[in-house]
Amino acid sequence: DDAAFEDVAILNAPNEREEAACIAAALREAIANPKTTTALVTPDRMLARRVVTELARYGIEADDSGGTPFDATAQGSLLAFVFSVVFEPGDPAALLALLKNPIVQIGVDVQTHNMQTAWLERLALRGGVGRFSIDTLVDFIEAQLAKLRDDESYRPDWVRKLTSEEEQQAKMIAERLQAAFAPLSNLASMSEKLTLETALTATILVLEALAKDDTGDHSPLYAGEAGTMLRNALTQFMASESGLVFEASQWPEILRAVTSGLLVKPNSGGHPRVAIWGALEARLQSVDFLVLGGLNEGIWPQQTSNDPFLTRGMKMRMNMQPPERRIG
Repeated sequence: DDAAFEDVAILNAPNEREEAACIAAALREAIANPKTTTALVTPDRMLARRVVTELARYGIEADDSGGTPFDATAQGSLLAFVFSVVFEPGDPAALLALLKNPIVQIGVDVQTHNMQTAWLERLALRGGVGRFSIDTLVDFIEAQLAKLRDDESYRPDWVRKLTSEEEQQAKMIAERLQAAFAPLSNLASMSEKLTLETALTATILVLEALAKDDTGDHSPLYAGEAGTMLRNALTQFMASESGLVFEASQWPEILRAVTSGLLVKPNSGGHPRVAIWGALEARLQSVDFLVLGGLNEGIWPQQTSNDPFLTRGMKMRMNMQPPERRIG
């Protein structure tokens, strides 16, 4: 019946980014009417997170009921980059990603931190810089600066115009970084096995040192739902008294195993007329304006898969539904 689809529109987007942007624009336009309630329904959590980000550009805070993986939060990514810098040394991209994390200030105000990070990147971490480790970062920066000054083959204008103050900014952040990472970098070099308490204490000291602002406050590390989840996970892990001992190189994988499955659920505080639901939640609620996102083969409907324990024949004899029943 054509009348049933009179108010239905279909959009074929070339990629996920444009799909998310179009969905956000449609939701924004719909809530321009103060009486209209809206919702996005999708099983694709990545698309849902993209839409949340796009809505934020319009100043609209939307709660994704499916939650956000802890690893995708600022706290989760900070933890991952801390381990990468210490236990997989030599990658300047990981160090720069850590420095540009919104939580990181390393004891100075935001403006100073951003300026010093920019000079560190420009003077020492661009191009083929070779391998370095965080416990010798200051010496590495000194060597990179000396190389810049002594290289007569090619010296661009910005190198010739460098001042001692600008070089000092790069050295200062390198010194603070090396000091902040000292508990973990010392632990990583130990040959004897570690206890859970020793590894956790060193990790917490590093995280709090990185998050500390110019007043010594590290509360942003534990702020919001993700911060609360990090605090609870570390506290429960510390209180477990498992007696576990392990090699230092195993510590990142142990902590990742604890945090990898965590989902940060939003507190109710988003826009009252914008919702993001999964397929199951959508069956129980209704809105005035509904967007179905991620209608692609393999996502919605999902790929069917055979049960590793029950064959199709066994399911038929037991009067169980075939896997295709789930996708209609």
